[in-house]
Amino acid sequence: MCCFASVKEVETAEINLLFKSLVVLPEDRATPAPAINREVTTEKKVDFLKSEETKVETPTASKPSVIETPAPKENSSAAEDPEAVYVQHPIVILTTPELKKAYLNPGSNFLKTLDALSVQQLSKHLNTDRSILKNANHYTCIWSIGLDIQTEKKILSAGHENLLCSPDFNSLKTTEEKKAMFLPLREFLGANSELISKL
Repeated sequence: MCCFASVKEVETAEINLLFKSLVVLPEDRATPAPAINREVTTEKKVDFLKSEETKVETPTASKPSVIETPAPKENSSAAEDPEAVYVQHPIVILTTPELKKAYLNPGSNFLKTLDALSVQQLSKHLNTDRSILKNANHYTCIWSIGLDIQTEKKILSAGHENLLCSPDFNSLKTTEEKKAMFLPLREFLGANSELISKL
C-alpha cells in the first residue's frame, strides 16, 4: 500500500528565509513567479557566479606573477642590471688643458719622466675632464698632475685607495723638488706595474 503525503507549497516570501539562493529551472515552475522575485533570484544567481569566478580566477591570476618573477632573475646577466654594471677603467691621469698640451709636446719633462720609468703608454691616458671625480670609483688608479689645491682636496676627499697627486712637472726647479715628485711616482707605478703593463 502506497501513501502519498501532501506537499504544502512554499510561499515565495518564505523561500528567501530558507535558502540563500535559489535557482528555479523553467521546467520546475508550475506557475510563473512574480517579476520581483525573478529579479531577486537572478541577482543572487549572478552574485553566486561572481563569487565562484573570483574563487577560480584568483589563483590563476597569481600563478603567472610567481612564474614570471623568478624567470628574469635566472636569465638576466650582469649587463642587464644597471646598478651592478659599470666599466672599470685601469687608470686616468687628470690634469689641466694647458698642461696636457705642454706635456704631449716632444721632449717635455713629462714624456722624459715616462721614458725613464718605461711607462710611455701612460701618455695616452691624460685627461682634463674633472667630472671624472664624481665617478672616481670607476678607475683603478688616479694620478693627478698640477691641479689647483681645491681640486686636489676634492680628489683626496673622495677617499680613493689608489691615488697619487703630483705637482706640475714644468714647475720643478731644484733637485729636491724633482726627487720629492719622482720617488712617490716610482712607488705608485711599481705598485700598479701589473695593471700598467696591460695598457
